[in-house]
Amino acid sequence: MASKTTLNQKNLEALGAERLAELLIDISTGNANAKRRLRMELAAAESPDKLVGEIRKRLTSISNASAGVGWRTLKAFIADLEAQRRLIATRVAPAAPADAWELIATLTAMGDGTLSRATDASGELLAVFHRAALDMAAIAEAAKPAPEALMARVLDAVSFNGYGQNDGLITALAPALGQGGLAQLQGALLSGKTPERPAAPAARRISRWRKRKLERAVAHRRS
Repeated sequence: MASKTTLNQKNLEALGAERLAELLIDISTGNANAKRRLRMELAAAESPDKLVGEIRKRLTSISNASAGVGWRTLKAFIADLEAQRRLIATRVAPAAPADAWELIATLTAMGDGTLSRATDASGELLAVFHRAALDMAAIAEAAKPAPEALMARVLDAVSFNGYGQNDGLITALAPALGQGGLAQLQGALLSGKTPERPAAPAARRISRWRKRKLERAVAHRRS
């Protein structure tokens, strides 16, 4: 039997809502990520739309930033981005799949610019975007975006893939794209007509080697 001082859900519930609220206020003081997460939970309790708005605002803030992420703040930065990803996948997607699709596509599109700002020696930041790519595929099944919108998002993701963060996206989204979508994607990649967007600081366009790799992946999925 677990001790009454063991940190688990049952023991914490025994403290009561009032005491837990006091503890959360105390623990979150001076911790921006903890405060942000609590605000997100309050937004979710109010309505899915409110949570969507808060996540969208946070993603915009991260995307618009240009300052480098130093090693002292990298861990907290990764935790913040991972929290946004999980909220999209676990809280927004079940209640509002279409909104979740737009949010996860936005997060995926932030990869190059975000990764360029940090020295991700551990690969933990890159792993957040790998998970986001898988989330994108799962959410697409529920949201069922229009074929043109799906195609545009995928083409954007694989065109701006300088760190390989979206390498698994074509395989994951193949069922949603279908043979027709895969054929269009292959044609777009072969034509070299990739989308244009303002470059983030030090962002890298897709290399010729990675582009050929993606073309082979599309061809393999079609065969």
